[in-house]
Amino acid sequence: MVLRSGVEGAIAINALANDTGFVDQMIEAHHRSQKDFGRAISSIKFAASFSAEEIANMNKAIAEADAYQALKGKGVDRY
Repeated sequence: MVLRSGVEGAIAINALANDTGFVDQMIEAHHRSQKDFGRAISSIKFAASFSAEEIANMNKAIAEADAYQALKGKGVDRY
């Protein structure tokens, strides 16, 4: 586990040094992941398993991802 963490860190540092857009790509990937997860979990199939507060948090994550997309001018559901 320690070795993997070190290797991943080295890869990230190399990417930061060689690609100025790497950070933006990571932020976009985070928002995309949050949105996809929120949509999947808040679907009717799984919604009954979560509290109203948890569903509200998932919907908030989806809204934040949509706002980030709009800010970047990519439109909703286009990364």
